Amino acid sequence: MNSGAGWWFIVQAIFISACGLDTFGLDQPTTAVGPTITTAGLTTTVDQTSTTNPTTSDTTKAPTNTTDVATETGTDATMTGATSSTTEVASSTTDPGTSTGPAPACGDGVMDAGEECDDGNQDDTDLCTSACKNAVCGDGFAQAGTEECDDDNQDDTDACTSACKNATCGDGFVGPGEACDDGNQVNVDACGNECAAVSCGDSIVQPGEECDDGNPDNTDTCLSTCKKAICGDTTVQAMVEACDDGNAVETDMCTTLCQLPKCGDGFIQISNKETCDDKVETKACDADCTAATCGDNVLNKTAGEVCDDGNLVDNDACTNLCNTNLQCAHSLCLSGVKLNAAACTYPGVNNDCATKVCAYDSFCCNNGWDSKCVEEAQISNLCPTGLNPTNFTCTCAHSYCAAGVALAATCDPCVKKICEVDPLCCSNTWDAGCVSKTVTVCKMPAAPNCK
Repeated sequence: MNSGAGWWFIVQAIFISACGLDTFGLDQPTTAVGPTITTAGLTTTVDQTSTTNPTTSDTTKAPTNTTDVATETGTDATMTGATSSTTEVASSTTDPGTSTGPAPACGDGVMDAGEECDDGNQDDTDLCTSACKNAVCGDGFAQAGTEECDDDNQDDTDACTSACKNATCGDGFVGPGEACDDGNQVNVDACGNECAAVSCGDSIVQPGEECDDGNPDNTDTCLSTCKKAICGDTTVQAMVEACDDGNAVETDMCTTLCQLPKCGDGFIQISNKETCDDKVETKACDADCTAATCGDNVLNKTAGEVCDDGNLVDNDACTNLCNTNLQCAHSLCLSGVKLNAAACTYPGVNNDCATKVCAYDSFCCNNGWDSKCVEEAQISNLCPTGLNPTNFTCTCAHSYCAAGVALAATCDPCVKKICEVDPLCCSNTWDAGCVSKTVTVCKMPAAPNCK
């Protein structure tokens, strides 16, 4: 056998065995002569014949390879007994290079071309959506454990932000139900921590507000305008103010202290028939805020009144000088019996020497008015005259119980009072009228009790 032909026969036999073809004991297929292939001087003709599977009754024949071994060109040797090889092969209806499984699809658990992932399930809340796309914020699916929400838009003012977080007060976006959202927890700026626009009455003291008690009550310490309540704001503060007319007029029906006018408040309220208001009783102003006058039926002890019966009857229990009918026994400049301080005290300024001496030295009114009492009556710090000299001298040009030249008002307390009633007695002449006043004005018996 030619060595080349032998080699080829071996290759062909191996091929037939590998393909499962059997040249022995099978029906011989009809041979169709195929193309002739020449390799290294060896000519091979391949016949393809359709045949049926030997186990079936089909008349279709499976392809059969028939190889005619030709004489090697250029040699004399001829391959004997190997002129042809016919193999009947079982039929195959599918091209050997094509897969017979299902077509690729999203959800099959295999990541195919065009897919970002494929986890083989339809769960859109895990890392891979049912569309085989990687889960991301904005894909419309809330990824479990990572996203709070996902509404598939970039609108930060709805219930789900573009960061896939539920809208909340303080996230910096004005969401549903919010008037503002500045993203901070500062409660005294333009936007409160509840994401409500700040305003007077929200119980938070904002810049420009003096107070904010969160109510519309204008009678407490904070007005509805968020201003502190003060006198003059025209709003009556409960338990503090009696009135508030919003002006600075002291003499109307509401003072600048926001109190109703009354005697003793220091303001003359003409509407209340006040003619004076020294807050307390003075020699010039009675306690009822009227001018002090003997006969006004208001006892003014500060003015030297010991009584005031409101009439001009001089012989009743209270004289027209608002003294009782008690007599001043003698001049304060004479020693003698004890004196009644009230009887020897006269209305007006610096006419109360007897009262002051008895307060300083009670012996003078309880036991007797001795020479020491006379000396005390001449002390300017104790019994000032308010004139010049500033003390009583107890030295008169003549007895004031007798007519004569004009007397100096400072020579005796009784003379001072008579000259206040009738100034001519001290500037012109001390006549009989002046003498009579020792009884009517000074309540003093006639001589020799006058100085």
